[in-house]
Amino acid sequence: MNQLKQLGLVMKMYANESRGERFPLLDPRPGHLTFVAKDLYPEYLTDPSVLLCPADAEAQAQKPEPSEDAAWYFDHSAYWYLGYAVPDEETGLAFVEAYRQRAAAGLGFEEDYLDGAAKKVLRLREGVERFFITDIHNPSAGAGAQASILKLPPFFGCCSTTSPTACTTCLMAVAWG
Repeated sequence: MNQLKQLGLVMKMYANESRGERFPLLDPRPGHLTFVAKDLYPEYLTDPSVLLCPADAEAQAQKPEPSEDAAWYFDHSAYWYLGYAVPDEETGLAFVEAYRQRAAAGLGFEEDYLDGAAKKVLRLREGVERFFITDIHNPSAGAGAQASILKLPPFFGCCSTTSPTACTTCLMAVAWG
């Protein structure tokens, strides 16, 4: 859980200093569901080893020294980063389709976009949860909307441990927002 807390703080620091209070860009390389490494490393993320699940014995055994090969940690991250607000399955499916199209065309992920059915998929940024509030009279609606947005889902099968609680711990720690 400490890794996800650190990543959450890193991303909040980045967003607070970025134009439009946006979170880091999604890596445009097909199949790399992570943020663009140069956006965060080394200025905000000084120790890339937080990208590894502490319960993943295989990754922990293979990891190089961060000063020798920091890129290895980004390519072997235990967590996916979507870079977009995905509060429900419908938006998730819209994101997947748009991701496939944009990655195949070699396009980046800088802006909000519309999928084919005009479903708007928003880039992660400070305050994005306000677009998902359905009950404006409920004082806790903002916190509920923020908690519903998937931010750093664990890479499924990330842990090479036989303990079912190891990755469950990763899953429970996802909602840092």
